[in-house]
Amino acid sequence: MAIVMTNIGYLELFLVFLGFLLLLLLHWHQSRNLPIVNWPLLGMSPGLLCNAHRIHDYVTHCLTQCSTPTFEFRGPWFTNNNLLITSDPANVHYMLIKHFSNFQKGSNFKRIFHQSLGDAIFVYESDSWATLRRSIQSVLKDGRFQQLFVKTVQ
Repeated sequence: MAIVMTNIGYLELFLVFLGFLLLLLLHWHQSRNLPIVNWPLLGMSPGLLCNAHRIHDYVTHCLTQCSTPTFEFRGPWFTNNNLLITSDPANVHYMLIKHFSNFQKGSNFKRIFHQSLGDAIFVYESDSWATLRRSIQSVLKDGRFQQLFVKTVQ
């Protein structure tokens, strides 16, 4: 009698596994035309990892395929690693110029990036950033700098 119970246990385990695979297949089939698939448990990470060699092109493709120029990238559910990605100039202006003080970087950001960037503008916050930004703006608006930038980017 114990042998029959063991066989039923394996059969149930197999059916659960098969059901899980069918749900994954159904989810994939429904979302295959989306620019990026949000997988259960894994989030959007598999698509990002498969396109790691062309990450900038992939993110650009995702942004152009979405109905709005902003979307939320969802990482694996257990990491709580969700990102808001935007290509909307109004959003960028809002975050970097109008309400920069609303988007504090925090001490962890400073500690990590100060090692690689030193005292670059990306590490500064609020008032010190605004002061540095005003001094850099005069250089950025100079016609010679803009010509050099265009020549360098091409």
